[in-house]
Amino acid sequence: MTSIGAVMPTYGQAEFIIAALDSIAPQVDELVVLLDGNGDDTLRALLDWDAPARCALRIIQREENRGTAAAINSAVEFLSPGHDWWTWVSSDNIYHPTWRDMMLDAAGDDVGALYSGFTYRRGQSKAYHYTVHSPSRLVSQEACYYGPSFLIRPSVWQEHRGRISHDYDNWTRVEEACWDADLRIRGVPNALCEYNAHDKRVTVTRRHEYDAPHWQAEAKERRRIL
Repeated sequence: MTSIGAVMPTYGQAEFIIAALDSIAPQVDELVVLLDGNGDDTLRALLDWDAPARCALRIIQREENRGTAAAINSAVEFLSPGHDWWTWVSSDNIYHPTWRDMMLDAAGDDVGALYSGFTYRRGQSKAYHYTVHSPSRLVSQEACYYGPSFLIRPSVWQEHRGRISHDYDNWTRVEEACWDADLRIRGVPNALCEYNAHDKRVTVTRRHEYDAPHWQAEAKERRRIL
């Protein structure tokens, strides 16, 4: 049976995390939740939550909040070996009940990474459906395509250097690792995740850092010498 390992970094998300867990935990085989400098509210919510039987749950707590990228990199080290796919998930997103089945239906031995469409919602405002822009790519020269719903082969993650720093930088390296291994990137057009764009989210409050031009420039220069 195909196995999915997932990590979930969280900081100050006590009001969102249980709904996120309820949506994703039944669909993965292992979930590592890293409390990144959180207070007791999130930990209490987790300890009161009943994890589904199919999901092996690990809770890791550290005192210092060092940011999302560092938290993901740390949490990945706690995943058990042997998963066919892995992903990281946000503690404030909701994953569709068919997420696992539809993603794995699109997977294959020749696929190194895949991603799906998603719904963007900010508060009670209208939701926007973002579909797959370019099924064979994860980024353009300007932005990431992948969105919050994706799966990566562990071998691709290790080949791309096994550390994330910034969304654009990370996904250009995933692309390059897939190309080097002659693996495809595949997009699922269905919206399989709801992205909750609230005011505590760093990709909302610090968006300029995630679209910083120097990351694009570095990737373009690197690709000229590949």
